[in-house]
Amino acid sequence: MGTYFGCIFLIFHLILLNSTLSGLAIGIGVPFVIHVTNRFRETLLVAPNPVEALKQL
Repeated sequence: MGTYFGCIFLIFHLILLNSTLSGLAIGIGVPFVIHVTNRFRETLLVAPNPVEALKQL
């Protein structure tokens, strides 16, 4: 019985940790993608083609 509650306690904390880390990853990743996309669009105005624009990033 104690092992059962110990496993539930461990799984609950892993789920809580996973959801926290997932939220942080999304919170950091979305602004980064927006920044890179905007930078690519700015570079694309100057570079002759998309491959050269990616090389300049």
